[in-house]
Amino acid sequence: MANKEAPARIRINRLLEDAGWRFFDDAQGPANIVLEPNVLEERVFGPLQMQDSGFHVPENAATRLAEPFAIDPESGEPLPMIDVSQRPANDSGGAGAVSSAGDYLRFAQMLANGGELDGARILSPSTVRLMASDHLGEIDPGAGPGQLLMGSPGYTFGLGVMVREQDGIASVPGAEGQFMWAGYGGTYFWIDPEYNLVTVLMSQRAGPSRAYYRRHVMQLVYQAITDEVQTEAQETALQ
Repeated sequence: MANKEAPARIRINRLLEDAGWRFFDDAQGPANIVLEPNVLEERVFGPLQMQDSGFHVPENAATRLAEPFAIDPESGEPLPMIDVSQRPANDSGGAGAVSSAGDYLRFAQMLANGGELDGARILSPSTVRLMASDHLGEIDPGAGPGQLLMGSPGYTFGLGVMVREQDGIASVPGAEGQFMWAGYGGTYFWIDPEYNLVTVLMSQRAGPSRAYYRRHVMQLVYQAITDEVQTEAQETALQ
């Protein structure tokens, strides 16, 4: 475990691309999205005070990089990862970012707050609401995002995130409107507006067991919540 003074830099696959504030990732986004130099630093990392985020790990911080096993102990197959010790030719809009747990949480909290954190406005509330809405409708995606990331039904595609369609159906706890996404290396975040909850899982498990650990952590988090959650309608009635 890293201490608070030197949080371990860990890979994430959640990047913000400036053209229309669209989110891209390995599974959904177009290939080879190239960002303008320093655009994320200027418009996201800097305003959100994400000081441990970028596209490579400098040599003086190499000991803080959390690495997965080279070989998956279950399958015996290699676990290829991007070499973030080398500066990439360009900032990718699809993969390859590195960050710390604290930085990743600030990014997720910004989304939970409707696009703002500590006075820095990154997205408009309407943009976040649009992102976290169903954009498939009657379209059948085959294996839905919940199956791909967690091995669970009950989720649809938003814009760059997967969105829970209702309280039931899914094999994990949570409420309608919960939204989330994951990184290739095993990282994972979810936001549940009904529970006023933001969670970041910083694991480095690039193999097929990622889904198991994501479901397991979600179970543990929700089981720890013992206070009754009031809906907006209930709060209005109490007033």
